[in-house]
Amino acid sequence: MNDKKRILNSASSISISLFGIFSSFIIYPLINESIGNSGLCIWFFMVSISTFVVLADFGLSFSIVNKLIELNKNELKERSAIIYNSFLATIVISIVLMLTAILIMDIYLKNINDEKLKYLLINNKNNIIVFILLNFISLPINIIKKTYLALDKIHISNLLILLSNILLLIFIFLFYKFSNWSINQFIFFVNISIFVNIALVFTFFVLDKNIKFFANDKKIQFKIIKGLIIEGGLFSTMQVFAFFATGIDTFLLSSKSNIDQINSYGIYSKIAVILVISQHFQQYLWPNIGRLIFEKSFIEMKNIYKNIVIYSLCMVGFTSIFFYFCIDYIILKWIGKNFIPSNDIKLALSIWMLLSAYGGLASGFMNTKIFLYQHVIFYSISGTLALILKLLVLNDYGAAGLVWSTIVIFSLFYVIPTHIIILKIKN
Repeated sequence: MNDKKRILNSASSISISLFGIFSSFIIYPLINESIGNSGLCIWFFMVSISTFVVLADFGLSFSIVNKLIELNKNELKERSAIIYNSFLATIVISIVLMLTAILIMDIYLKNINDEKLKYLLINNKNNIIVFILLNFISLPINIIKKTYLALDKIHISNLLILLSNILLLIFIFLFYKFSNWSINQFIFFVNISIFVNIALVFTFFVLDKNIKFFANDKKIQFKIIKGLIIEGGLFSTMQVFAFFATGIDTFLLSSKSNIDQINSYGIYSKIAVILVISQHFQQYLWPNIGRLIFEKSFIEMKNIYKNIVIYSLCMVGFTSIFFYFCIDYIILKWIGKNFIPSNDIKLALSIWMLLSAYGGLASGFMNTKIFLYQHVIFYSISGTLALILKLLVLNDYGAAGLVWSTIVIFSLFYVIPTHIIILKIKN
């Protein structure tokens, strides 16, 4: 990677990180002021849906990275065929699974204990269904972002993510200024922002002459699709168990907790995710580590791993300390004391931030072909045990118990094994 590209990638990653912090500190008060804590709860529910939908591409957005890494810059026809066919496969998968998701939602609504939350979700069901449909339609957008990642054009991928975040912020602000402040209207404005983002990103991608999206004469090649799905199945398995780690927490809480408890946990957990600032730099790792492994440069790979572990944990360690000691004051001045949770939740999320930082950097190594099968095994074991433990502790320990379940299980069955296996690899 040349210096110019490295600067572009770094600058774009810093921009995303800063804008993520900035937008979060604007969006939550706007929602809370306009439609209250009920609307904020609906927002966190929608974010959880988005997290779940990302899992539904059968890992194609991940397998395409490994496929493109193995090609040289001159194999344009092969590259175009992989991109085009993965895009088509994702569209077909998204259409089938969006219908399944709507059926699952009906079952889920019947099992919510809090009557106020159940009423809100049922009353806004149609707009939420549209939100689910748009999220599935946007699945091919993940293919686009991963394509740029694999081609060492992370700054373009970051630009597309930044565009999505800016559009969301603009439409929420328009809702705040010009609507009648109903939850249905809020979801409508969010849906419009998603639709506009899909149209803009897809248009940009098709017109990008460097990608040559239609260079393979639009031929459907089932051999390519089969290879992508087989490898993607491994990534998909991993994504499901990763969802058990944190993505499922809001769904579990909504079945046992009230709206205020869900909002409190939602705000603090989202801020914790944003403050894992190393995540925006760790995305460089995967394509570059993949190339080092492809070239069998294992010593260089291990040196990068050792250095990145130290830098990432030190970086996130600082933000974790800041989170634990300062976040209550910020929340108090920002949206009020009603959203401040117990110290148990705050401490758990502070430790979770370190775990998340390591998980992000380890994935940059473990997602490569040489480690992929072990990665699936570690994630499957950790995700299964974490989910079991969450179900056991939910009634007695609430949100804090959910976070500690992730920390304990993934530390034992993911962090330790991945650390050992990366350092043990030999030329």
